[in-house]
This record gives sequence, C-alpha cells and structure tokens, in this order.
Amino acid sequence: MSQHLDINQALTTATKHHRNGRLKEAERIYIRILKTNPNQPDALHLLGILAIQTGEPDVAVELIGRAIGIKPNAAAFHDNLADAFAALGRPAEALAARQKAVSLDKRLFRARLLLGLQFGELSRFDEAIATFKSALEIKPNDAEAYNHMGFACLSCDRLDEALAALREAARLQPQSPQIEVNLGHAWAACAKHAEAIACFDRAIAAAPPNPRWLSARIMAMHYDPTYDSAALLKACRQWDEAIAAPLPPSLPPHQNDRTPHRKLRIGYVSPDLRRHVVGQSILPVFSHHDRDQFEIFCYPSMLGEDEISGRIRQCAHGWRNIYRMNDQQAADAIRADGIDILVDLALHTKNNRLAVFARKPAPVQVAYLGCCSTTGLSAMDYRLSDPFIDPPDVDSSIYSERTIRLARTHLCYEPLKPAPEVSPLPAISSGQVTFGCLNFFTKCNAMILDLWARILRELPASRLILHAPLGQYLDDARRRFELAGAAPGQLEFLPREGSDWPKYIGTYGTIDIGLDPYPYNGGVTTLDALWMGVPVVTLSGNTAVSRMGRSILSNIGLQELVADGPEQYVRIALELAKDTDRLVKLRAETRRRMLDSPLKDPIQFTRDIEAAFRGAWTDYCQRS
Repeated sequence: MSQHLDINQALTTATKHHRNGRLKEAERIYIRILKTNPNQPDALHLLGILAIQTGEPDVAVELIGRAIGIKPNAAAFHDNLADAFAALGRPAEALAARQKAVSLDKRLFRARLLLGLQFGELSRFDEAIATFKSALEIKPNDAEAYNHMGFACLSCDRLDEALAALREAARLQPQSPQIEVNLGHAWAACAKHAEAIACFDRAIAAAPPNPRWLSARIMAMHYDPTYDSAALLKACRQWDEAIAAPLPPSLPPHQNDRTPHRKLRIGYVSPDLRRHVVGQSILPVFSHHDRDQFEIFCYPSMLGEDEISGRIRQCAHGWRNIYRMNDQQAADAIRADGIDILVDLALHTKNNRLAVFARKPAPVQVAYLGCCSTTGLSAMDYRLSDPFIDPPDVDSSIYSERTIRLARTHLCYEPLKPAPEVSPLPAISSGQVTFGCLNFFTKCNAMILDLWARILRELPASRLILHAPLGQYLDDARRRFELAGAAPGQLEFLPREGSDWPKYIGTYGTIDIGLDPYPYNGGVTTLDALWMGVPVVTLSGNTAVSRMGRSILSNIGLQELVADGPEQYVRIALELAKDTDRLVKLRAETRRRMLDSPLKDPIQFTRDIEAAFRGAWTDYCQRS
C-alpha cells in the first residue's frame, strides 16, 4: 500500500515538473516509477506525452499504446495517442484514436475540435461540421469552434453557414487575425473582394508577417477589376519584403555542374498535383518530357493522392511530398536533390510554397501555370507566358521575373476524362439563347455581373447559367440583374458538382455561348467549353490573367470573340446570340479547331517548355 502511495506522490511531483516545463526532471521520475511498476498506465501515458513534446512520436505511440492495453477506457490516453499518430503523418490512425477518445468521454472539448480538424484534413467536411457543432454544445460561446466550423463550411461550399459561423466567431473574438483571414476567404468565395481584402488587411496589420495571408490578399486583388498590373506587382513585392527579405542572406552557393547542354534535373513544386486544373494541365508535359535530356522530380505539398497524382508520379524520376516539411526543410531537401531548375506551379494561389522558393534551393527558378501573373519574389528568375498573354508591347516592368514567351500557347489541353460528343445547338430546340459561365463564382464580381445583366436585358428571350454554391448570398447578384432590367427567370444558378465530371461537362450541352469572367479569365473552364462546341466571348484587359481568354481564342483562330473593352464585349455577345447560323457553324467546328491547334499538340508544347528551360539554364551558365 505504501508503495502505491509512493507512486501517486511521485506522479504528482512529476506532473508538476512536466507542467512547468522541467521535462528532464519529469522524465527521470516517470522512468523511476516504471522501474518500480512497468505497467503503471499513468506513467506510461505521461512519458508518452513527453515523447511527443520532445519530437519522438514513434516512442509515444509505443508508450501510450502500452498504457491503453492496461487501461483501455481512459479517454485522455486515446486523445494523446491521436496526437502521436498525427505527428507521424498517419492520419487514419490518428482519426480512429480521436474518435475513440470522444466516444469514451462526451465532455472532451479539445478532442472534438481536433477530431473536426482531422475530418476536414481528409475532406470529410460534413462530419467535420457535425463535430464542431457537438463541441459548441459543450462550450456554446467558443470562438475557435465557430471559426473551425466556418472554415469547414467554406471548404464544402456551404457559404451561408460559413459566413454566419465566421461572423459569430469574429463577434466573440474581434481581435483574432485568423478569424479575419477565414472570413476574408468566405467573402472572396462570394465574389465580395473589397470585403475580403479589408479582412486580410486587418489580419495582416495585427500579426507578424504570414505568407499565406499575404498571398490570399494578392489573389483577391486579381479578381477585383479596380486593381491594375502595377498594384498587383506592388502587393507581390510587399510579400517579398515581408517574407523573403528577413531570411538569412548567407545562402551557400549552388554546386550544380554549369555545363549548358547536359541532362538537367527539373523539379516541380505544387499543392495541386491531383484532380485539379493544375494537375490536369501539367500532365501532358510530364507525359512527353524528353527523358534523355531531363530528369523530372515532383514535390507535391498535399495530403492524399488520386488517379491524376498516380499518373504524374509514374512519369517522375523522383516524388517527395513536402506537405509536412516546413519551408526550410523543404528547401534543404530540394537542394540536396541537386535540382537545376525549380518550377513553381502555384504562384500566390491557395497552399502555395513560395516561401520555399524564397530560400533559393535551385540555381534557376521559374513560375508557371497556377496563376498567370507575377510572384514578386526577387528569388524567382523567370515566368512562362505566351505571345498573346504578353504581346511584345507589354511593359515588362509589371513583373518581377523575366518573361519567357512560349512560342504558341501557355496551356495544353487534355480533358479530365472522356467527354461526350458535341450536342446540337440548344437554341434550336429551346427557342432561346442560353449563355453560361461555369467558372468558380469568386470570378463573378459586380462589374462583370453588370455586363452580363445588360446582355440579358437586351435579349429578353435569353438566359444565363452560372455555377455557384446555392445560398442566400446570391440574392445580391439577383438584385443586380433585376435592377439592370433583366427578368428574374433569366438568371439560373447551378451548384458546382465537385468531382462529378459527367454532370459538369454535360452542362455545356445546354449552353449556346460561354461568357468569360473578367478580370480573371477562365483557363481550363474555357477550354472545356470550347471542346464541347461552345464559343466563348472574352474581355481582354491590362493584367496577364485578363488576357488568358485572348490566348486561348487566338490559338484556335477565333480572335473575333475577343473584346478590348466592356462595350465591345456586350456587342460581340449580342451579335453572336442573334446569328443562329453562325452559332450552328461554330458548334460544329470548334472541337476540330482545337484538335488542329497548338492547344492539342502536347509533344510540341512540351518541346517549347523544354526549350524555355534549356534557354534559362544556358543563360545561367553564361552568367555564372
């Protein structure tokens, strides 16, 4: 009995040391207890927690697992075992352990929050939302729970619920930068970019520099027509000044062999090497790289893989997931692989790893694809473009990088999955022209909505289909159309279908004319429309993202559908809608135009990219 009391006393002393950060003293006592009683579950559990804290989660799994074998119904044991599995990058086991903890003790608030986050990481958003709601039953006024629930709602397009939860989080904790950021993301999804930028500004002003928050602000600016190229460059330069400039200047020199014509190692960094427009667009390049001249290394920064990831991985010489690495660890790993040219496929889009590029892990660094713009990074050497996105008269000073114009196009198209045959023109059977834009609704700002409303007003026997998560937030758009004189029945919102390719691609069978958003034109969405025989009218502007439509249409010989101003945009759409014979002809020939164009020539497209890489490398060798 006295021994039992001694163990309890020792546990009390050890946990006091543990709570106060005296880990070595705590560890010595836990070990002494276990020498006396090797099966003392609390000592095993607490020593396991200490192992997590000191960076040994594998040891923690073993220790806490033993504790659970002795005391299987201790909820806290399972909760901390989940922490150990999470630290090891074993999400399925972490999830199971956390679910067990919650089932054993309904009052575990922290465990419910973490369980919700784990569901979210696995894209099981409905379960995540239900879990956060159950946490709020324990602590009804917890701002963190509302914040996490709002972000989960946002991630699965439940935008009304996202806004409500995040507003409540902001009311409960008005000084939280993270809540402001998530609220900014929600406003951006609703195409309210001024509100989004205001949220990002408040967060950025209230906290140390955060690369992802700065990038989120930059992307919101790209969707807002009030910002020109100079403003975008300034914001990107601010990212560089805040994140890259404070890094240690003494980077070791690169040891890469400076032979111009040798075989090169090309590394690609992206959070989107999966079922995503980036993964879809880069796959033809991976499939056709000249393996006698180039070794391909992929650095995905993402959880999980899918069939697109698998196809890309098969094309690569090396595949190293950097999702759980911090920026310095990732940069060190890339440098250790001896990469000659490192390609960023995200720029400032969601989950980018530009802070890795800021550490210059490769001697030549290139930005491409994720967003046709600029990074602002002094460490980024080049950006890839084409003669239509960046014609010769474009002021090169609006980019921080040197621009390499690919010979024909900056995109090559391969449908995500097999597409049906082109259907007859819908207007023939319906008796009305149907316009459509199946881009993300975040591109549908007030300016472009007003132009679309004018088109519908001028053509009362027409309608417009937009892809958007359904919700009351769309009432503002409906009011804009009605105030512009469009009838309520002319505007139809269809929910985005996620991974339902047949439903998405089949929607083009109901659309006669595509309307490109502005200033952020469609990319793969425009290509999908054209592939299905739907001509797209685009508005070209003074930013690179507003000239993507010009590039695509120029590559298939439909430059007449490119407008240089809002009035011309409306006029082209109206004239096309009134010319049924022309629509029938375009419907019948557009897929063939694509097949005969550079957009469907992946071999030549890959050779053009390889020529760009070789030129950049040769230039580096000559300068070094």
